[in-house]
Amino acid sequence: MTIFLSEAVGQERLPFGLNDGSESNARTHWKLLAEAYRRSFIAAGHTVTPVLRPEIYQSEIARRTLAIGPDDWHLCVKPVTHFRPFHGLTNVLVYDEPDPAFLDAVDPGSRTGALQDPFHLLRQADLVLCPTSHATRRLRAAGIERTATLPPMLSAPTVPVLDFGEAANGSERPVIFATASDREGMVRNLAPVIEGFVQARRHRSEIHLVVNVISGRTRSQADLRNEATQRIGFDCLDSAITFLSADPSGEARGDWLAGCDYFLWTGPSGGLPIPLCEAMLAAIPAMTITTGDLTEVLGETSTLAITIDGEAAVSSETSSKDAYSGVPGSFPTAHSIRKAILAAASTSPDDRRMMGETSRSVLAERYGLDAFRTASKDVARLIGENNPA
Repeated sequence: MTIFLSEAVGQERLPFGLNDGSESNARTHWKLLAEAYRRSFIAAGHTVTPVLRPEIYQSEIARRTLAIGPDDWHLCVKPVTHFRPFHGLTNVLVYDEPDPAFLDAVDPGSRTGALQDPFHLLRQADLVLCPTSHATRRLRAAGIERTATLPPMLSAPTVPVLDFGEAANGSERPVIFATASDREGMVRNLAPVIEGFVQARRHRSEIHLVVNVISGRTRSQADLRNEATQRIGFDCLDSAITFLSADPSGEARGDWLAGCDYFLWTGPSGGLPIPLCEAMLAAIPAMTITTGDLTEVLGETSTLAITIDGEAAVSSETSSKDAYSGVPGSFPTAHSIRKAILAAASTSPDDRRMMGETSRSVLAERYGLDAFRTASKDVARLIGENNPA
């Protein structure tokens, strides 16, 4: 059986002559998710073949060229409005919108044209897969019944690349906090983190922040720092803040986590937070809000994370251009992040280590290969029931 994977959102819509990387840097969440599913199905023993534009393979000659068999199917890992069916194949769409109220804010058929109506597109899929059961329940509540939960296999980085050594004043090693964001979410995700960290530094100097701006190309720390200062509108020149960039599809994208003590996640509460999961699989304790899909990742209790207080989403008149306008949910403030950082820095190394090991154990079972194989067999059974021929 071959799985034809379509996921190159940036490539298939890249304008001619555009070479600054701006389009290829977009939608990093979907790039991470597609790579996770690709590795998962290969590890489970399937053949995965990438296809750029699945809707063009309609002729018999094209099907023979691709050697399409009766048991093959198409896996689409893209935003729902980019989904186009592969004619003659079973079409499986991965739904993982980071906006937790994406469907709540849309009236069926209200968008201009069927290709922009998410309900129309979701119903064109033979099966919709969700990385979390929380997302599956949201779809079923919206009337999309052909859904299943299939978390991808995730793994932790193993090769250390950062060495912070001893603190500059000769005291004990500083407590290292890590965070990650793509360029699209820089205002929403990084602004409260950096401001809260600077506030915390006024009370406790032996702390350090590593900011990974996930992009499609390597960039200098000075370039990243200048962009962050320009976009956030806050001075990011504190010497205790280190900026770096990582390729979202690279083999070593998570290696920057080595040596960090906490991972601070302020991304959307919807969708599977792959950077957070990778950090926890590396036995790095999490610091985050607990709502939406994050509740499923962390469990019903806060034993796997230091909880950051959130506030209700602001209105469209006062929200930043990167925030979800009018979406109910929680967003951490600089004040709440400052409190969480100070609390985390005061935690003993033994307690920190125990929290990290518990996180790794729980997530390794939930996002391991055995769990994926079991769930993928159920998905194959559902596909067979939908296509008995």
